[in-house]
Amino acid sequence: METKKISYGTKGLQETHLAELKAQESEIVIFLINGTKLIGILQDFDQFVILLKSPETQLVYKHAISTVVPAHNVKFEVEEARS
Repeated sequence: METKKISYGTKGLQETHLAELKAQESEIVIFLINGTKLIGILQDFDQFVILLKSPETQLVYKHAISTVVPAHNVKFEVEEARS
């Protein structure tokens, strides 16, 4: 299992984590608050939405998301930047 240290500094932890998942281009599973399970590759994201590429591209609003899970285990070790 790969361990990758991430320093998120002025970026939020959520943005740093999503950026890493996007860079890996590996499959993720998104669970929505209504129980729906979406599987695909994180194509892009912003403050409000995630673009998920499966056979078609889906625009998923973050307020509807319960959990984002990488399909393959990747250990993230987060180092917070210190002032």
